[in-house]
Amino acid sequence: MVASPGASGRPRALRPLNEPVLVEVRSDDSGRPLAVRLHKRWCAVAELRDTWRLDEAWWRQHPISRIYSMVLLEDGLRLTLFQDLLTRRWYRQRYA
Repeated sequence: MVASPGASGRPRALRPLNEPVLVEVRSDDSGRPLAVRLHKRWCAVAELRDTWRLDEAWWRQHPISRIYSMVLLEDGLRLTLFQDLLTRRWYRQRYA
């Protein structure tokens, strides 16, 4: 087998396909998202479509504890957000 003349000789770096993105979220006292900052402007949440909680790997050094919210923004964009309950940070999660 002969290597392609354009090949670099080293394997390609792998990257996660579904890496969460840190976002700014305004929420009410109960933690319900009210607005999301996207592209330097705030977009109001028009509808909260679903919420669920995920707690995994509680026995490991880095457990996962999140509250997910599927929201519809005022401009019609549908997003899945989650708040990391350990760091209190909000993230946007992309799905195919």
